[in-house]
Amino acid sequence: MRVELLRNQGGTDRRGPQVYGKVAEGLARLAEQAESLGHRVERIDIGGGFSADVPPRDYAAPVHAALDRASARLNRPLALVLEPGRAIVDPAVVLLATVTAVKTLAGGRAAVFLDAGINLLPPARRSAPRPLRALAPSASAAPQRTDVFGPLCMPEDRLAEDVLLPPLGPGAILVVEEAGAYALSQSTQFIDARPAVVLWGAEGPERVRRRETWRDVCGLDSLPDRLRPGGAEF
Repeated sequence: MRVELLRNQGGTDRRGPQVYGKVAEGLARLAEQAESLGHRVERIDIGGGFSADVPPRDYAAPVHAALDRASARLNRPLALVLEPGRAIVDPAVVLLATVTAVKTLAGGRAAVFLDAGINLLPPARRSAPRPLRALAPSASAAPQRTDVFGPLCMPEDRLAEDVLLPPLGPGAILVVEEAGAYALSQSTQFIDARPAVVLWGAEGPERVRRRETWRDVCGLDSLPDRLRPGGAEF
């Protein structure tokens, strides 16, 4: 067996750039230990989870410094492998959600309820809140402190807490930014079928995935004839 690459898997949406410098330093130290055992590690993979909100240069500085120190100790360079998928995909997708209800919470904050929540954006449960904006805000209305909830009637179905948004009423469209990474692949049909996906580019809007129906939700089900009610379609 030959050890040629060392890889870190440290989770996703890790916004602190210094974390990646520590990861690079730790992998470089392991590479030195491996070399003492007869293995020549050529590459280190510091993993992914890079946030789209952090400029790449902010990540580069601590990683570059760690690699420089490692190269001096090893008397040779180490190749660097990155996994920037999240930082590329996240800002490429937005989720359009419709306001279904509003109310005022104890303490005066507004509560906005949407037809989309962690069923369509599961990463919102475990990482930093996504940027939100109203699609057609009133130019004269002052922003107000707002909590934003999804439709699941579950405490964790909260997309944002105490953010500034213009007053919104039922039927308003809220844009959830940075909805690309992991969202579609981890989304569920809990409470409702999943919406269509539209590609927007130079050719205008193009549907690339249709909205699901109940037939999609039940398409894998098969009832025995003795349990099938008359006129059942599945």
